[in-house]
Amino acid sequence: MPFQRDQKQLNKFSSRDTDYEKVLNAITTCIRVGKKETRKAAICEQPGHSEERRLGQCFPGRYGTRLISIECLRSLGFPHIDDRRHDIALAHQDTCDWLFKTEQFQQWRDRYNLLTHNGVLWIKGKPGAGKLTLMKHILSHCQKAFTNHVIGAYFFNARGSKLGKTPLGMFRSLLYQLLEKDPRALCSLVSRQAEKA
Repeated sequence: MPFQRDQKQLNKFSSRDTDYEKVLNAITTCIRVGKKETRKAAICEQPGHSEERRLGQCFPGRYGTRLISIECLRSLGFPHIDDRRHDIALAHQDTCDWLFKTEQFQQWRDRYNLLTHNGVLWIKGKPGAGKLTLMKHILSHCQKAFTNHVIGAYFFNARGSKLGKTPLGMFRSLLYQLLEKDPRALCSLVSRQAEKA
């Protein structure tokens, strides 16, 4: 799915944006495809798996709807979705913690002074300076520190699969992570799409 923007502009969608419409339509299509495939299969998943248990909380007694939700998640995932993140080296001990003491990080973390940064923590530097290692360290820190938040991350993979280096792959990965970690959001999305169908 081609976009008329570069990597730096991907977070600047508005509801009237044509690229926003493309992503929304792609998500809707994924849900419809998942729904059709679920109807074709007698049983896609045996009860008791972790996805089934999580979705059972949202759809008690509604096995078909849970299968649709599982298929929705599966349709968003793709092979090697996390390869780039796993390829990035871990930070050496005590090398990246300095960032957490900076005013910029603390303002971003505390959601303070949003008008100056719009909720974006911008990391820039020369090639090979360790930006990805720093970002992986920040991600690990945030996953430990903000246990009551849903956190998603994506690392583009220029040498990876087609989806690994495209905005569509990033959107699919982030949506997968967010919906997987928040079953209520997934349930709401599937319910709304079912009402439209």
